[in-house]
Amino acid sequence: MVSGAHLIAGLLLAAIVTAAGAAEIPNGDYYIVAKHSYKALTAFEDRHGEIVLGQSARKPKDGPAQLWTITRATGETNGATYQIRSRRYGTYLAGGDEDENGNTSVVLKDGQSAEGQAWRFKPHLNSYGIELDDSGTTLNVRANERADDARIIVYDASLDDNAQWLLYPAGNGDRPATASAAVSEFDNLNKRYRLAPMPAATPEANRLRRTKLMDDQPSGVFVKKGEAVSVTAEGLPPSPDGLMIMIGPMNSFYDERPQDDPQLVIAKEGRTDFTAKRDGLIYFRYAYSPLRQGKNKLRRLA
Repeated sequence: MVSGAHLIAGLLLAAIVTAAGAAEIPNGDYYIVAKHSYKALTAFEDRHGEIVLGQSARKPKDGPAQLWTITRATGETNGATYQIRSRRYGTYLAGGDEDENGNTSVVLKDGQSAEGQAWRFKPHLNSYGIELDDSGTTLNVRANERADDARIIVYDASLDDNAQWLLYPAGNGDRPATASAAVSEFDNLNKRYRLAPMPAATPEANRLRRTKLMDDQPSGVFVKKGEAVSVTAEGLPPSPDGLMIMIGPMNSFYDERPQDDPQLVIAKEGRTDFTAKRDGLIYFRYAYSPLRQGKNKLRRLA
């Protein structure tokens, strides 16, 4: 059996623009994972015996402390609100009071009807901003910290990674998925690729400081701004890690150089069409995170 994501990439003659709609969150238990650190939202007791909300690396012993039951409360898909309940304490995630620095805390409250428990999930690429009702503020890892037990607050909505969250459904096992394909296979002439997943580079962020490690695989295809691109993918697993298409510079880039900002597009199973917003090389990011759950097996390819 050969396993991996299989893609065909090509240039189109006309630009096709697709609109991204709000995704419905199925009711169920999830690990809610900070995108910048790949650490899970965790409810724990501090040295004073108070329950606080922070992030921590996924550990089997933490179990219910990192499990959250998400349930739709009101509304249709595009305007739905949800409640987020701690599996460990049976209480609900809610906005709290402002601290001495003007940050709004995140707390657990008793009772489904308690104030400040309505959350909205705003999709962005493979992640979500988790907004406190219509406040314009979202769950945020304070000061972009990556350390265990870094506190979670409610802060101005942002597309920054420390304000974005990945949702991993629980109950699918604890081991990272592995690829049976030893290496990726690239047919640049016909623009066909079979990708074996790479380890996610996010845990290296502290060591690399402002430089972002490229855990993307280069396609060898260069596009110009305004050209239309079509990517057909098959064999993608149902995971927020997913397949990311990037148009960006060669090798590496720095956070604070706008001219180096890459274009990112999430590829879906089947065909994805988009227009290049910059000149650059096409890369594929097909990775598994340290928290990826389950034993997803990709379809056998002919």
